[in-house]
Amino acid sequence: MLRQVDYIVLFVAVVLLQLFLFDNIQISGLLHINVYILFVIALPVTITPGLLLILAALSGVVIDFFSGTSGLATMSVVLMAFLRPTILRLFIGTGGNVDSAPVSGRIGTAKFLRYAFTMTLVYNVAFFMLESLSLEHFYHTLLRIIVSTAVSLCVIYFCQLPLIHPKERI
Repeated sequence: MLRQVDYIVLFVAVVLLQLFLFDNIQISGLLHINVYILFVIALPVTITPGLLLILAALSGVVIDFFSGTSGLATMSVVLMAFLRPTILRLFIGTGGNVDSAPVSGRIGTAKFLRYAFTMTLVYNVAFFMLESLSLEHFYHTLLRIIVSTAVSLCVIYFCQLPLIHPKERI
């Protein structure tokens, strides 16, 4: 189980990575890598829903403030956090160590990738649909969702690997 200090370090690390590295990567406006959502993805399974939503909103507000996204990140990450318990039940189930963080070394790589893919997809669909606020450029928005989800998932997978202590690796 990750300790509270580990989560504070994770929060600071992913926010700094998001703000100083991934927000500066632009490829024709198609790619928007969201690594900071790893903070919400990796929170313990047993976290209370209220605290989960507060922490998600806090991370979204920080990103919105420094990135100038006018609440898009906050709305998207809160929606993702709201759906997280249902997504966890669908992909992880109720068995196993329910007091741990749902990272690949604890739940398995395949389960983690399905869970993280769904969480990332929910975030990106909400973010890009709210950003466009129309269906006029639907195919361009769909392409942005697909590309950003694929690349973000790869980055999230590699960023979550250090969260696993060596004795817990599968």
